[in-house]
Amino acid sequence: MILTVLTVLFCFIQAAAERYLNQSDGASSYHRVLAEYFLDVWSDVPKPYGNRGESARRYVRPQPLFSKVQDKDGDNNRVYNLRKLQELPHHLLKSNQFAELKEKCLCNYEFLLAKITATSLETVLQDLQMALRVEPKDLDLRYLSDALHLSSKGLQKYRGQLASQIVGRLYDLVSSDVRVAPGDPFKYPFLKSLLSDAIKDSSSLSPSKTCLLAPGGILFDILSGHSNTITAVATTSDGQRAVTSAKDNTLKLWDLATGRVRKTIAGVGTDVRSLRLALGNSAVITSERSCIRIFSLKSGNLMADVNQSEDPACITTALGGSLLVAFFDGSHMMRVWNIADAPASLTTELRVKDETEQPIHKDRAILCAPACLGTQVLLQEKIFTSFFSFSLMIESKVVKMFVSFQVLYAFRSSKTGIVRDVKSSQVVHELCRKSGSITALASSREYHILSVRMNYMALHEIFQLELFDTRQVKTSLWL
Repeated sequence: MILTVLTVLFCFIQAAAERYLNQSDGASSYHRVLAEYFLDVWSDVPKPYGNRGESARRYVRPQPLFSKVQDKDGDNNRVYNLRKLQELPHHLLKSNQFAELKEKCLCNYEFLLAKITATSLETVLQDLQMALRVEPKDLDLRYLSDALHLSSKGLQKYRGQLASQIVGRLYDLVSSDVRVAPGDPFKYPFLKSLLSDAIKDSSSLSPSKTCLLAPGGILFDILSGHSNTITAVATTSDGQRAVTSAKDNTLKLWDLATGRVRKTIAGVGTDVRSLRLALGNSAVITSERSCIRIFSLKSGNLMADVNQSEDPACITTALGGSLLVAFFDGSHMMRVWNIADAPASLTTELRVKDETEQPIHKDRAILCAPACLGTQVLLQEKIFTSFFSFSLMIESKVVKMFVSFQVLYAFRSSKTGIVRDVKSSQVVHELCRKSGSITALASSREYHILSVRMNYMALHEIFQLELFDTRQVKTSLWL
């Protein structure tokens, strides 16, 4: 019975999304109507009809942040309006009402306090990150997000100290925001109202000035979860998540915005030396001694197990993470697998040893640059459904991946970096140097980057970065 109801409800949601939300010009107006519903725009306003000025009651229920309900002992308990707290920021953002989003939600003290109390600090931080993706230069949201990150330990222990945390971290910053001339705008207009409301909160003991670490510096956090030494780290192309492996035989997927572990995969090996994300951040590749494995980040299952050599491998990806490229120490072989197929198929195998420049090192002899995944904006829709509140939420996200068949590699301590096309197996460019030795490599859409160690006056060493333009393939800059 339950399965039948859920099936019917899912079909209804699909039909509603196709009917109302697939039209880009109409989706914004639907989000605006839902935002007005949660903001009580129409709850006490009669609906006019006819030509004689007649009106009728709308029967739209008010939507407060919370209501007080008496329990059996006669005590008043707060029951929070979870639908409003969770959905209002989404609808305001999707209806392009950014100023209202800041005023009514993200920089509204009562809303922040209610949402942190009813849900968690992580949900508020997610709302701020969602807004900052749209307006990354907004100073109000940037400083508020940093302040709440700094306050996370205290607010997790006692959520009622929100006012003292806001005043203790933002007071001096907001107080220094004064107009240079009459009529000039404030730099932090919404933080001013937030700070004023926090000071007025009589239920919290607040400081009279900044006494805690203020936002504006470099934020850092300690993500703890592994029970043994971490051996490798990789981040997704959007910078929102990270993957770590450790000697405890596990791999963990982290949400960097909240610091929480989203998935743990066991049995990945105790000596993973490198990680690479692949297949649009849906899979992770591990390299452990002579074994290369591919795990699904969605299911946690092993997708492929590549064990073609006794030599350790240096791994990277190409073609947007669809091709796995491995360079093997000792044999100096390069192998390419198409991991978009199931099972993964070997497409290329060749020896990359340079006879004119003999490798110096036996271990970790080959260096390779991680794949470059330059992210731009296109269209991808995700539908979030809540069966129990019968609500529908749409999030549109534009993602365009910069893909390439080329990989950059070099023999460690050599003088030449090599750019090779893994599809044709041909060397595209040789990044030659007259002196110095290569210690690390990286690639971006615009540059091939070589980290070079130089000898200076026999007793000293200089380390510099050399940037080669990917279009002109010439040295553009030394750092």
